[in-house]
Amino acid sequence: MKKLIFFIFASLIFISCTTYSQDNQDTKQLSAKDMLCIKWKISDYKENGEKADMPEVYIEFKSDGKYVYKEEDTEEGIWEVSDDKTIIFDKGTDDEEKWDVNSLETQKLNVKYTEDKTEYECSFVPVPKN
Repeated sequence: MKKLIFFIFASLIFISCTTYSQDNQDTKQLSAKDMLCIKWKISDYKENGEKADMPEVYIEFKSDGKYVYKEEDTEEGIWEVSDDKTIIFDKGTDDEEKWDVNSLETQKLNVKYTEDKTEYECSFVPVPKN
């Protein structure tokens, strides 16, 4: 009888630990799109590899595929992620732009893109929710 109780107790511990481990892994494996879907603020800025005066830039990626980009003016459009490595803005339009994602973490986004023969490297951090 003691062996049966021990076996049941040990089985319950094993099952609960396995379930806890799988739950933790599921939350850690967010897609790039899920991780991007917040409001970001620029934190570091380089032009052609040189630190430059940092503009005040915000970008919000929305889960419905829309974005809002605020610098001096506000731009809105559509976005998508390709292979978790490239953010494509306004695909198929004259305004299409691609950002290469160098790294993406829950607290930091690093991108690189070229515009008018100038290479830009930008780091963004999440904007705290009010």
